[in-house]
Amino acid sequence: MIHTDFALRRPVTTLMTFVAVSLVGIISAWLLPLELFPDIRFPGLQVRIPYSGSTPEEVEDLITRPAEEAIATLSGVREIRSTSSETGTELIVLFDWGRDPAAVGFEVRTKLESIRHQFPAAADRIQTNLFAAGDDRVVAIRISGREDLSRQYDMLERYLKQPLERIDGVARVSLEGVEPLELRVLVDPVRVAAHGVDVRQLIESFSQQKVTQAAGNSTAE
Repeated sequence: MIHTDFALRRPVTTLMTFVAVSLVGIISAWLLPLELFPDIRFPGLQVRIPYSGSTPEEVEDLITRPAEEAIATLSGVREIRSTSSETGTELIVLFDWGRDPAAVGFEVRTKLESIRHQFPAAADRIQTNLFAAGDDRVVAIRISGREDLSRQYDMLERYLKQPLERIDGVARVSLEGVEPLELRVLVDPVRVAAHGVDVRQLIESFSQQKVTQAAGNSTAE
């Protein structure tokens, strides 16, 4: 072999080459930053449009499909995944690698804002979150008690969630398994059909009853 013959005939040159390569490797390993959660930005984002008090079919027709059609007109869209539920719609939009995540988020938000008038009046919020490897949760805390904690959202938010959010370095704290107290009205589809009641008009009627009026002052000490 040519390489073997050269190494045997010039041992000093071979040794110096080996030492040089080893030094380069050691210096590179020393300068290479090591992170548990590298700050990797993926060319995609998550879109949430809350719309409570509806059905998955209605959410898909009124919100999900218009949003998908608008986002699909953007260049570089590789995949769109959507989930419609009774609480709103969630879309995962993935773009081609090489796109600037910040620019991608701006384009999607701009496109959705341009068709906001097509959404129902109650769907007045558009939430977008960019994908990043460092955004994954670091600590998960499980709380149990003798009493049912599923109805203690306000207490857990005040005495657990908010104090943790005030800690330096904490980016976000989320509560899972508990929901804010709300009033749910369940309608009988058979009786609704028998009386000829339009479910959309019923929802609009409930929305119009949300009135907030001043009732005095509140002082906290």
